[in-house]
Amino acid sequence: MKRKLRINGHSHLLPYPEEIPEFMREKGIFWVDKERKFMLQKGWKRPVTDSSFF
Repeated sequence: MKRKLRINGHSHLLPYPEEIPEFMREKGIFWVDKERKFMLQKGWKRPVTDSSFF
């Protein structure tokens, strides 16, 4: 399956949750929830406001 990459308005490309290495979530460095509604870090979360983030 080939995915079309998109860049959001801030020029950040947000990976799909399954593309983020597991150690990053385990250490609280960075992850995206399974529903792709929030990007998170330890003690921080921000809503993903548009599908263009992915």
